[in-house]
Amino acid sequence: MLLDRVVVVPGFSWRKYKKLRASHLSIMACNCFGGITYHHLGLPFESPLINMFIMEDEFLRVFRHPYIYFQEPLEYVTKVYEPAHGYDYPVWRMGDVNVNMNHYPDFDAALKIWEKRKKRINWYNLFVTMYTERPENAEKFDQLPFAKKVCFVPFHRNLDSAWQVNPKATGQERPLWDTVNQFGMGNPYFYDMFDMLLYGKKTPLMEIGN
Repeated sequence: MLLDRVVVVPGFSWRKYKKLRASHLSIMACNCFGGITYHHLGLPFESPLINMFIMEDEFLRVFRHPYIYFQEPLEYVTKVYEPAHGYDYPVWRMGDVNVNMNHYPDFDAALKIWEKRKKRINWYNLFVTMYTERPENAEKFDQLPFAKKVCFVPFHRNLDSAWQVNPKATGQERPLWDTVNQFGMGNPYFYDMFDMLLYGKKTPLMEIGN
C-alpha cells in the first residue's frame, strides 16, 4: 500500500519508490533516523539499529569493521531511566561499544527484536549515516569504506559524505539530532530523500541558508 505521506515527499516518483522498496536497503544510523525514515516511507525495517542510539565515536568504531561487530552477542550492562517516557531502558554491550535501546522498556523484547532484525541486514546494500557537530568526526566518517554514506553536519565541509543541514530552517532552532530526525519525517527538506537512499546522491531541494 502506498501511503499518502510518501507521495508528497519532494523528489517522489513511482519509479524511484518501487526501486527503493525492491532494494531491501539496510539503513545503519547512529540514532532513530533509520527507524523514522523506514516508517515515514512505509518500508520494512531491514536493520537492527531501530529505536536506539550509539554514541558517535563508538558508531565510527563499529563501522570500520561492521561485520565483525554485528557477530558479537549483546551483553547486558545496565539500565537507564528515560524521563521523557517515564521508564528504564536497557544498555547492552556489543564488543567494546554500548547500544542504548532508549525506546524499549521491555528488556527481553529489545534483545529478541535486535536478533530478529540483525538477520535482515543486507550487506550488499547498506546506507550508513550519522550526524556530528565535530569536524574531525566528519573527516573520520568520510574515510569509511561505503558507497552510500551521509554525515549530516551544521557547517560547510568539502567532503562528499558531509551533508549540510540548517537547524534554523523551520524558523526555530532545533538540536542537530532533532533536525536530522525531522528530515527523516519529511520536514524540513534539504535533499531528495529518494536519491539519497537509492544512490547516496546529494540532490539539493532548497538553499541551505534559508
